[in-house]
Parts: sequence; structure tokens; C-alpha cells
Amino acid sequence: MFRRFTRRCGRLPLFRLGLITILLSQFIDGLDALMGLNLAAILPEGWDPAEVMAYIGLAKIGLRLVFALATALQRDSPDPG
Repeated sequence: MFRRFTRRCGRLPLFRLGLITILLSQFIDGLDALMGLNLAAILPEGWDPAEVMAYIGLAKIGLRLVFALATALQRDSPDPG
């Protein structure tokens, strides 16, 4: 039953777009959580924690830019009444 439901929903473009939006927003939340960790204790020897945090910040900025552009490019639905 679940497979049939996901197969049917997987064909819908709005379902796919919603799924991508949810995954990207969770990715941004995960990046926010990474910024709060002590990366110096986690990273292997030779990695610069400041540089890794800078790349995480750039990834967050890029993803938020994608969301802002997607929101700006949405078409307004006509008023039904």
C-alpha cells in the first residue's frame, strides 16, 4: 500500500518539488547544527576548522539564495473570486 502511494505521488511534479524543498531546508538546518559543534575535535589532522566553517557558511548562503530566487520566481495564482 505504501509503495503504491509513493509511486503515485512520485509522478506529481508538485510532490517532487515539495520533497526537494523539505530536503533542502533540512540540509540547511543540519548545516546550522554543524556550526555549533567544536569542529576542531571532529576534523582529521591537517584540516582547518575555520576554513570548513567558511565553506559551510557559503553553502548555507547558496541554498538560501536558491530559496529566495525560487520564491521570487513563483507565479501568483489568479484570485478565484
